[in-house]
Amino acid sequence: MKQPSAGLTQRIASLLESRQAHIDALEQIDKTLGQVSAALLLPTRNGRATPKPVAVGPVKRGRAKRKAFGMTAEALILSLVKEKKNPTTKEINAAWKKEGRGATADNTLTKLTKEKKLKRTPLGAGIRGSRYSLP
Repeated sequence: MKQPSAGLTQRIASLLESRQAHIDALEQIDKTLGQVSAALLLPTRNGRATPKPVAVGPVKRGRAKRKAFGMTAEALILSLVKEKKNPTTKEINAAWKKEGRGATADNTLTKLTKEKKLKRTPLGAGIRGSRYSLP
């Protein structure tokens, strides 16, 4: 069998020395971290310092406070229907937002329609929304 070349043997020896140097450096790092951990009174795991949990209280998020408006949602929609004569869902929702109310007026529109205080007429095939009028 053929002998490995001298260059290859030297390269392997060099890599083994480099590997040992890295192992020694890791041991030194672990030792230093152990000393730092002891100085900071941090618990250690496998000779390595673990970060101490930061004492942060729970984030307090309160519920959004209800706003007070000059008129009820139902009164607002009924007045819009009287004033604008057959407004669309889009127009009612725009006025709803302009007043500073959240979300949309859809739930109130449904309620008023079921109570027969409003009459709903679809805009047509393929067109979203409806027109509302007084019965």
